Amino acid sequence: MSALTPRPKLLAAQIMRRKLFTLKADASVYEAIELLLNKGISGAPVVDADYNLIGLLSEKDAIQALLRGIYDRLPTPSVGSVMRVQLTTVTADSDLLTIAHLFTKHAFRRLPVVDGQRLLGQISRRDLLRAMSEQLKGRNPYEASALFLSATRERSEGPV
Repeated sequence: MSALTPRPKLLAAQIMRRKLFTLKADASVYEAIELLLNKGISGAPVVDADYNLIGLLSEKDAIQALLRGIYDRLPTPSVGSVMRVQLTTVTADSDLLTIAHLFTKHAFRRLPVVDGQRLLGQISRRDLLRAMSEQLKGRNPYEASALFLSATRERSEGPV
């Protein structure tokens, strides 16, 4: 492949992590916190019995739930009562540029990859950076940006 040849378009399916730690909606927030801490992760998808994505619990959500419990003297809430349900997701055929735009427009750290409602995997900001870095490896810095963009999307398609 010459230095001027765009590399093939990378898709979510190629960079997503498939082995995920997931939570159930009926788990307690304390159980979820233990999972996050023990696994060194900052959040986890919440799935039903059929592995359909029904929410996401982040460290921020867990902290807010703990604070509400402390201030209002409430019992330990369930994950389902504090998880975020308005989620941004991508499909397995979403391209790198679309994913990059979503991460720059929003504060979230991970994007679930779904087929309909079924959770297929997840892409973190770090996964995206790793994939972008691999795409640009060995490129002249002046041509790298243009080639990266041309390899991920046709100009006429535009961003998200």
